[in-house]
Amino acid sequence: MKKKLMALLTAVVLVVATSASVFAASSVAADDVKVVGSDAKVVQEDGSDIADATNKALAQGINNGTKTVQDLNSSVSGATALSKVVYLSGNNGANVTLSISNLTSSCSNVRVMIYDAASNTWKVYTASSVDLANKTATFSGLPDGPMVVIADVASASGTTTKTTTSTTTSSPKTGVESSSTVLFAAAIAALGAAAVVSFKKKRV
Repeated sequence: MKKKLMALLTAVVLVVATSASVFAASSVAADDVKVVGSDAKVVQEDGSDIADATNKALAQGINNGTKTVQDLNSSVSGATALSKVVYLSGNNGANVTLSISNLTSSCSNVRVMIYDAASNTWKVYTASSVDLANKTATFSGLPDGPMVVIADVASASGTTTKTTTSTTTSSPKTGVESSSTVLFAAAIAALGAAAVVSFKKKRV
């Protein structure tokens, strides 16, 4: 009986660990924004490209939902992040078009903020053109670096809203929530079931 219970508990742990790794892999920040029509690319950013400890922590805070874009640059009052902080690579100051999955008809004043190591600030670049139907925005002269896409987003009442990026994300392919709460709940439920089975076995 003990061997069967241990085997069940081991299976539960493996399922939870596997789910966590799958969700983590599917929740890549770069999926929110991609480069269109050039050799430049957007890759995931974890803050390792930012030497300054304060700005590194702020970028990580944007990605885990504890900071807002106003914490990066107070001049963007009212703006909402349309992506997590990602890294624009290989653009080298050229014009670039970005495909932005969260760009909707309620968005206006589309911009990006890019971390500038020389000045240790997040510089704001406004889109030269925006195509809401195709969810793209074109920018002039973007340098490489950690970047977040922002916009003023109107609510149903017509007012703009300020939000943080959520720590509970959906898988781009499956739409399954990847929060740690779901995983822990699944683990607890499975362990509870195992305990009930063990108790019933002992009473028989």
